[in-house]
Amino acid sequence: MRTVPIRRTTKEDLIRERRFNASYAGGIFHFALGQTLNDLDSEILGAGTTSSIYNPKVLSNQCSASVVKVQNGRDQIQVGWRACTTQFFNTRCPRFVIVNTQIPLDTVYLTSTPGHIFDQTFFIQRDLKNGRWWLRVGRDFKQICFWPPELFTGLKGFASQAAWVGEAFSSVPTFPPMGSGHFPGLVNTNKDAYCIRV
Repeated sequence: MRTVPIRRTTKEDLIRERRFNASYAGGIFHFALGQTLNDLDSEILGAGTTSSIYNPKVLSNQCSASVVKVQNGRDQIQVGWRACTTQFFNTRCPRFVIVNTQIPLDTVYLTSTPGHIFDQTFFIQRDLKNGRWWLRVGRDFKQICFWPPELFTGLKGFASQAAWVGEAFSSVPTFPPMGSGHFPGLVNTNKDAYCIRV
């Protein structure tokens, strides 16, 4: 019998998630992004990046993240890493199918410090045969899970836009750092956050 590691959602997780989601309405996002044009005639089959991973200090009702996403209309899939005190993603989506028993979702990654950079490759790919959107992770692009096409309206077909996003969110007056927290000057991958292999 094969098993799949799934993070157990507790009652406390649900309470924190409800509070955090309520704070979204009054919060502000800051973004650093690169994106394709949002063109309904586009036939985007996926997007990915290798992103350096940091653990920026966040307060309650704040988060900092690096994600890659595909979207079409209101449908979107985002994957990447997130430093957040109260919000959880991934496994609570109905009909979301985990296939890899070796890599748990919501894993805690090793994080970068100056001179010791850790990164991870995240890739979203549409299967042309069955329309599934796959999450692939690592330099060998291991299939981790998929979202079936029945979950979507716009993403039943191709994506119309792809984006590579750094984000910082806060519902209080101060903001958490984005990425490493260092404002990039000259390119210094020992200190600056990065997304490569876009």
